[in-house]
Amino acid sequence: MPVTFLWFLFDWRGRVGPRSYRRAILVIATIAGLLEFIPARNPDFLLGLASAQLLVQAALDSKRLHDIGASAAWIFISGGVCGAAIAGVVLPSPELSAALTETVANSIGPAASSAWASIVFAALTLAAALRAAILATRGSNEAGAAYDYDPRARGIAARGDGGGPALDADALIARAMADQKQKERAAAGQVAPRSGARRAFGRRAA
Repeated sequence: MPVTFLWFLFDWRGRVGPRSYRRAILVIATIAGLLEFIPARNPDFLLGLASAQLLVQAALDSKRLHDIGASAAWIFISGGVCGAAIAGVVLPSPELSAALTETVANSIGPAASSAWASIVFAALTLAAALRAAILATRGSNEAGAAYDYDPRARGIAARGDGGGPALDADALIARAMADQKQKERAAAGQVAPRSGARRAFGRRAA
């Protein structure tokens, strides 16, 4: 369970169905919204939490992109496009630049005290919001099979909630039991009996 949980939150490999993705994005949005009601907020805590939210969503977006048969490179492309667009609008205007810096600083603290820092954070946030709006409505695609990945056991095909792969618990248990029996035989110096006629020690088999 811990391996699967960490994979879901931070790993960029594999794929996730739309239903699980929407639930995770809803949790992220709820946490971000609740922070606005905290009266005394530590700047370092806000920056760390905002960074963690962006990292988790990037990992989720990567797996969701894989599920529709697209490359995770779109995460970087979307961030770059949003950054260029915001910079093109904000930098020529000192008033807009100051307003953006103040707004971002209120969200993540003094770390966004410079214009470029606020542009980067705003671009990442905008790109994440746009990706979430698109990916939450897209269904799974057969092309996503190329990105199949099982976080708990290699080589075991999985089936997901959106038509993609999902973990087969019965197969995992059966394989673990077979491996354990094989190790016990090897430790005891036993050899598994061959199929067909068996040889009886001390006399010939009939």
